[in-house]
Amino acid sequence: MATATLTYNGLPIGLGAGLEVVELEGVYETPDVRTSDVDRSRAHGQWPGVDLLGGRAITATLQANVPLDNPQWAGLQAALRATGDELPLVLQLSGFAGGTTVRANCRVRRLAVPVDVDRYQFGVPQVVVEWWATDPRFYADTETSASASVQSPEGVGLTFDATFDLTFGGPLPSGVMNVNNDGNFPAPWVMDLEGPLTDPRIEHVTSGATLDLSGVVQAGQVLRVDSLARTITVDGASRYSWVQPRSQWFDLSPGANQVRVAAQAGSGSGTLTFRSAWI
Repeated sequence: MATATLTYNGLPIGLGAGLEVVELEGVYETPDVRTSDVDRSRAHGQWPGVDLLGGRAITATLQANVPLDNPQWAGLQAALRATGDELPLVLQLSGFAGGTTVRANCRVRRLAVPVDVDRYQFGVPQVVVEWWATDPRFYADTETSASASVQSPEGVGLTFDATFDLTFGGPLPSGVMNVNNDGNFPAPWVMDLEGPLTDPRIEHVTSGATLDLSGVVQAGQVLRVDSLARTITVDGASRYSWVQPRSQWFDLSPGANQVRVAAQAGSGSGTLTFRSAWI
């Protein structure tokens, strides 16, 4: 198979690690799909709904290269016990995601050591591990970040009594960040906005979606917006009530994205962090 190396809960898996990958399922396969189709009343067929991805199962068959009485087995069982906690499964698979090292946040659902005549009797059996990821995306193992000063007051731009020997392509306007999602699937993000700010606004210039908030972030406070968790906090306390009805949550599209941070008043700054995403 293609060369694969894994790391989970501090346990390295791959060539030279005592456990080698024989088979890996759930990387290229389509994750579970949640459908909202509705049967047509007194008619054939269904009304089409929205299809959304569910979770993802990742199963690895591993060949042990150390005997069962080796202390490494105790470490393996400790690292792969089913605790219910999601931890990053870091993966590098030749040909997948352009060779980028990626991670899936998952938990162990099953650890099996089949007893068979060919391997077990020699003390080096095969091991089967099944992980479950509630988020089906693979993310770049390296996090990307970008920062900008918040544009305030919101909407201030060029004034057009200027003469038109203007040149474009220079520095970005205040509040604008250029970021690139190197993956093939929309990626969630986290934005930290430092006060002082009044009525901050986060705009995905690429799509036109905006997240409008009504509230005051004092100097020294940090407003955190998490697009995956759908949470808005100031110094850890929820401020979800600040979200205005016209707001739209958005993800970062594959490829180039422009994100703008603005406010009605204030002089704060914003930092956007994310990981490129693949399916």
